[in-house]
Amino acid sequence: MTFPLHPLRARRPHRRIGGSHLAVLVAAHDDPSGVLSVLDAMALQTVVPRRVTVLTRPDAEEAIDAAVAHGARVITTADTAAAVDEALAQGEGDAPTFVLILTAETRMPAEFIATALREFARDDDLGVVSGKASVITGSATMFRTAALHDVAAARGLILPGHPGKVCRSAPATDGAELALAVQLCGWGSSAPSAAAMLPGRVTHRAGGDRAPARLRAAVLESLTPVPAGA
Repeated sequence: MTFPLHPLRARRPHRRIGGSHLAVLVAAHDDPSGVLSVLDAMALQTVVPRRVTVLTRPDAEEAIDAAVAHGARVITTADTAAAVDEALAQGEGDAPTFVLILTAETRMPAEFIATALREFARDDDLGVVSGKASVITGSATMFRTAALHDVAAARGLILPGHPGKVCRSAPATDGAELALAVQLCGWGSSAPSAAAMLPGRVTHRAGGDRAPARLRAAVLESLTPVPAGA
């Protein structure tokens, strides 16, 4: 079931979207040590974003120093959801058309940004492009900013969460939950094979192979529509 909040847009002829239309948010609350690697990899992308903002804990000095050295902005908060909302709010006066949210352990192919922007260029009703990833390679998802605004407007109405907030407060499911929330607002989604994540550092996760199933279950439960009048 979807709840379309935006009018259908006519498809346009293929056009190119440059990096000046993109802002990147690197969520590093869970893995501050990965910031340097992900910023180095960002510099190798075939399309360079307009700006990069690192979201991390106030005590993550290594991550903060790495971000500053790379010319990235830094936002420090206790959790990822609050940081994402703060970053999006700070950009209101100069909001990009697209926002890429990725974790610090993400390993993207050099064509990831270019591939995602090409997907958006083909379809004005596309709200989210996800990188295909396993639990050991991080995650990267690009959103149309207009779709994120629709999600914020739907929170507390047809989507759970606080009205006006893009993200919910559950750090473990923010990325996946947000992608599904965009789709529930009537936007299309895509996960092109060219946007698959690269093998990354293997880290121990409790539960082994059961972790992905638990994550999917948590996301689906978190997206239970809000009953009318609740």
